[in-house]
Amino acid sequence: MDEIYGPVETDADVERAAEILNWSFGAALTWDSAKWLAATGHETARALWRNEGMAAVLCVLPMGQWFGGRRVPSGGISGVGTAAEARGQGASTALLIHTLRELRADGVPLSTLYPASYTLYRRSGYEIAGSRFRYRVAARDIDVRDRELAVSPLGERHHDAVAALRDEVARHQAGNLDRGRQGWDRARSRRGKAATGFGVWDGDTLEGYVYMLQTPTTDHPGPYDLELIDVQARSARGWRRLLTLLRDHGSLSARVGWWGGPAEPMALMLAEEVCEVSASTPWMLRLVDVDRALEARGWGRAPVTLELEVHDPVLPENSGRRVLTVCEGAARVRPGGAGALRLDIRALAQLYTGYASASQLTRMGRVDGDGEAIARADALFSGPHPWMSDMF
Repeated sequence: MDEIYGPVETDADVERAAEILNWSFGAALTWDSAKWLAATGHETARALWRNEGMAAVLCVLPMGQWFGGRRVPSGGISGVGTAAEARGQGASTALLIHTLRELRADGVPLSTLYPASYTLYRRSGYEIAGSRFRYRVAARDIDVRDRELAVSPLGERHHDAVAALRDEVARHQAGNLDRGRQGWDRARSRRGKAATGFGVWDGDTLEGYVYMLQTPTTDHPGPYDLELIDVQARSARGWRRLLTLLRDHGSLSARVGWWGGPAEPMALMLAEEVCEVSASTPWMLRLVDVDRALEARGWGRAPVTLELEVHDPVLPENSGRRVLTVCEGAARVRPGGAGALRLDIRALAQLYTGYASASQLTRMGRVDGDGEAIARADALFSGPHPWMSDMF
């Protein structure tokens, strides 16, 4: 079988890629894949051709993720679709593996995605490694009233200040994205509809912001709900003023929805248990280059040495024994060691983000090692639960 991997470049290929995505996601019923591809950027699309026909397509988005206070470059996988006639023949898996090899050659150590199928992505070495939580509250149930800070609409001239505030906060949240262009486009619009942005100001200093959309109500008589597609603050004063802004929509019976982490400031600042909380489909992570990934992230300051043996059947360059040495917040990796802690690439993804500890993975039969190595790994990789609010 002839197989070719490469970028989607010609107008005919872009049109065919949109057809595949429309069929794969039923998108023709609800949205236009051609417009989505144009907004995402045709340059991000990759395809697999078999016997001269396009068999599968995806987009790989340049971004980063914060771990240990440091940005680790990542390739975000989005819009994975397979032609109807190519299904069940491994086209998507082959496309993913080609893309992973391209990322590795470009020096990108991580890849992350939201799965439509765990099985498909686990075959390529991805594993569940973080969460995304859904919050919902009636505006009239928000009991915060604090108008100390000023609120004003946001425009394009405020983009740099908004991005700087978000980076300041996100770097301390394990798994949060350092957004690329596509990520910021999604934070300020939804399917072509621009969000309305408001900033919370202490003089000339931006203390918080929100981008939100009015959406049709579904289960109450109000004229609309408020969907917060991006919200952040750097201080308690900022969060209180944002909550007050939302509370002021209570006369319209609006419900407020947003996505966040397990310790969500706006929910924790409410006096009563009035928020509905649910977890969406978890996101998955893949270490594309184990050594680069370990050296790129931040660590604790205490010196620790851990001998690892990693098995990666898809990217065998990652397999083998290595010694991880951490000191003063930085890591160095060298080949060798006795392989005191043994695990596959998928278990390493969960350990890397802090989604699961070495002890937990050992009890599930995912990690093997002596007691000292497991204890060292527990201490080394411990941290806050990994999460992100972005969907891509």
